[in-house]
Amino acid sequence: MPIVLFKGTVRPVIHKLSINGLPKIRYSWPNENLTVDFAVKVVDSMLEVECDVSHFDKDRHLSMLAMHAYHLSSVAVDSFCFFSGMGVTAFLEFFVDPDGKETNLAPQSEDIRGLCTAFDLSPSYRGPNNIGAMYSLVAKDRLLLLALNDLIVPISRFDLAIVNCARAMEALRTSMTPDGMDRAQGWPIMHANLNVTKKYLSVITDSSRGPRHGDRRAPDSGQQAEVLKRAWMVMNRFLEYRKCGSVQLPESEFPVLN
Repeated sequence: MPIVLFKGTVRPVIHKLSINGLPKIRYSWPNENLTVDFAVKVVDSMLEVECDVSHFDKDRHLSMLAMHAYHLSSVAVDSFCFFSGMGVTAFLEFFVDPDGKETNLAPQSEDIRGLCTAFDLSPSYRGPNNIGAMYSLVAKDRLLLLALNDLIVPISRFDLAIVNCARAMEALRTSMTPDGMDRAQGWPIMHANLNVTKKYLSVITDSSRGPRHGDRRAPDSGQQAEVLKRAWMVMNRFLEYRKCGSVQLPESEFPVLN
């Protein structure tokens, strides 16, 4: 059977972590007629996940194998962290195909590329809405910087999209709610300021109810992608809102998201 590898590191590498005695874990996907034995190895903080596959089609199987390789790596490292109180994280950085060809793993989502229009971070851009302007805006607002990070994490941890996106929306709502006002009253303010309907936002927030209360069973990948895209659109509008001095966005420039 073909063998593919995922390679990476456990960071920070200063700990030189080694974990021995990990059994192989088998997963099967009957709809793909695919069976995979995963073997995780951690030696001096160097991470390797060997995948013994019944057959392999890179276009169909790579992302699925990468997700499970990451989860199993995290199980091994997180178990050790729980025992030792050590704070380290597993990162997968390279993929090796059955022919031994090594390529970089670069998490990226084409679904959200180009949705950020509030700022232009291109190296060639010379206008006012550049990296310095966005950095200054976000760095001075704790709720915003945490919300922004909540959206970035799912690019490499897609399984966290549902919870993280909802939490980011909650943070933006909190940021626009006057002190002392009930949280529920903040939603209409957010709707009005950003020209976004309750219906549009509810796709993000309602999807998170199960995961936020411990039901972490895998949601449909299409649902996760839609939630991430909508959250990106709302965040972009919030940046526009902050950029113009926290003034309600004009509907002529920002049509209602419904």
